[in-house]
Amino acid sequence: SRCLAMMAALTGNIDVPGGNLITMLRQVPPGPAHSGAAWVTPEQHATRLGSREYPLLAGEACVITPSAHNHAVWKAILTGKPYPVKAVYCHGSNMLLSYANTQMVSEALKKLDFLVVADLFMTETTRMADIVLPAASWMERGSVTQNEQTSIGHFHLQQKTIQRGECRSDITIINELAKRLGFGERMFPTDESYFDFLLQPSGMTFETFKERGDLAFPHVFRKYESEGFRTPSGKVQLYDQKLEALGYDPLPAYREPDESPVSTPDLAKEYPLIITTGGRVPVFRHTELRNIPILREIVPELEASINPETARGFGIGDGDIMIVESPRGSMEAKAHITEGIDPRVIQVPSHWPGMNNVNLLTDNEKCAPMIGSAQLRCQLCRVRTK
Repeated sequence: SRCLAMMAALTGNIDVPGGNLITMLRQVPPGPAHSGAAWVTPEQHATRLGSREYPLLAGEACVITPSAHNHAVWKAILTGKPYPVKAVYCHGSNMLLSYANTQMVSEALKKLDFLVVADLFMTETTRMADIVLPAASWMERGSVTQNEQTSIGHFHLQQKTIQRGECRSDITIINELAKRLGFGERMFPTDESYFDFLLQPSGMTFETFKERGDLAFPHVFRKYESEGFRTPSGKVQLYDQKLEALGYDPLPAYREPDESPVSTPDLAKEYPLIITTGGRVPVFRHTELRNIPILREIVPELEASINPETARGFGIGDGDIMIVESPRGSMEAKAHITEGIDPRVIQVPSHWPGMNNVNLLTDNEKCAPMIGSAQLRCQLCRVRTK
């Protein structure tokens, strides 16, 4: 991805129409921080799990809101090192499907003293919870939706239409929890007051925004001509001194995966194929929407792509149920035979439940340097018919 970004810069395709746009950061006035990370002391930041191993994700070199590395959290739960983790509050995630090495995640969650999950549905993770909090659906909570992870400043109104049972928005749950932990003065008293804060740069309140319903900021191209880039030099930095200071290669370079026919040839004799995952199924989003019947009519079950030559070699026919195995575990998938995939590779979509969960195969020990991402594109596997 760094190479692609460099190519865009070298060819003049940065912050121009049709090119890679630079995010327009909103200027939020002083006030309560969006993230509790702003309240954490430097000493506490230094204890964040994974901060030493993955400085760009969890350490002082992180340029966004830092977060603990998930594998480091599971290890701390299981081993008590570097310190014990005994409770987890989860919302907006189905951890048993979304994180690599499902077996390890399951063991860690079972060992917790206390697990709380806020969700709309009884998911794999929710079933393990000590307490399930009824989360609010999009119809049961108001919101100001902003596409802050993209390049165009755009706000949309989401109005609450109904209250059913005891459901609460994530904002309400977190605010109430913060009050009980002694952080009440730093929080917003209501959801609406938080939305007012988000809308301050526009001069509107949530109440007045209801009349408008939509707010877009016109994009300004070539901002670097007046502002420069948000780098130490103010220019595009192909050679990254920040990475160099951390002991990493300042230029992007190919690194053979830790598990591959090249890196682990003996293991490849037992597991001769490469599995790649993480690709999207268009009608679903991560773990969501598979409970909607009309969408399951379009994609009724998990299909793994395999080359005809490879399928013949393993006695697999189109539509057969395959057992896919890795050194971590095994899962099942329906064979989709296609010329569109390399004979050495099979492709399995992610975020399916039960024995269709590809994270039963994935590894979370050998993560990408700096950022700690699990290696989803190249791990060894083998296949057979069920």
